Amino acid sequence: MTRSWTRCCAGSRPADRPRPAGGGPGSGGTAPTGRSFPGVRCRRARADRDDLQHPPWLGDGRPSRPGADRPAHRRERPAVVGLQEVDRHWSRRSGFADQPSWLAGELGKHVVYGVNVEAEPSRPGEPRRQYGTAIVARDPIVEWDNTPLPRSGRGEQRRLLRARIVVDGVPLTVYNTHLQFGGRGERLAQAKEILRLLAGTEEPFVLMGDVNATPRRAAARVLTGMLSDAWAQAGRGRGHTFPSGRPRRRIDYVFTSASVVVRRAAVVTSEPAASDHLPVVAEIVVGGEESESAGRSEL
Repeated sequence: MTRSWTRCCAGSRPADRPRPAGGGPGSGGTAPTGRSFPGVRCRRARADRDDLQHPPWLGDGRPSRPGADRPAHRRERPAVVGLQEVDRHWSRRSGFADQPSWLAGELGKHVVYGVNVEAEPSRPGEPRRQYGTAIVARDPIVEWDNTPLPRSGRGEQRRLLRARIVVDGVPLTVYNTHLQFGGRGERLAQAKEILRLLAGTEEPFVLMGDVNATPRRAAARVLTGMLSDAWAQAGRGRGHTFPSGRPRRRIDYVFTSASVVVRRAAVVTSEPAASDHLPVVAEIVVGGEESESAGRSEL
């Protein structure tokens, strides 16, 4: 069986330009296409990287410049990227930019956008304002959807964005999420629902996201109880990602199914001003004898 090599990332916000990406809440289907990222490699046979990173663009309430994540992105050369807090005509903080379309046009990758929150335009005749998550991939995205997670009270609607890609003939399902910031019970319910949704995934998969919980918190423990935590497998040190200036909490994760082998995990510290979170990168192997020896996920 082919063994695939790639890089992927997990982090916090992105910028503005052509090609719409993704759809509205709960939408899914065939994703828009784009060019492959220059310099991103994916090999057969002796391949040992599949980086998942969460590249940032803006911090909460802190404006940033368009493309601030590009230096880290080009240095790490991720094949799959999970982004949270992605704006589409959302507010002044991002200049009312269409960030997912900008990413597709500027980076030349395939992008799907999962809307979590929608609001009326800031002015009559302008596009509706949207806020959510995105998956950026070097390889074509063959299908995708955006599933709502449990919500209670006044909590923000959260969703699980799914994209299916094929890397050198090996299928890989990529999930991206951003769990509730306040309300431990709601966050725990969302984590449990994610496990239920992942239970039907037979192919190798990766889950990236801002869990808003440190490893000892209930939501993180539920996920690590059933999924492989890339940092626990191959990271060194504490893996703190937040806040980016002086990180002291690990709340950003890359999880995998048991059939995925994690070769390396790292926190990218070279561009702390790009976001309020630092990106997390994991190198993984999908397919082949090495990953098969690890067994299949029981989810």
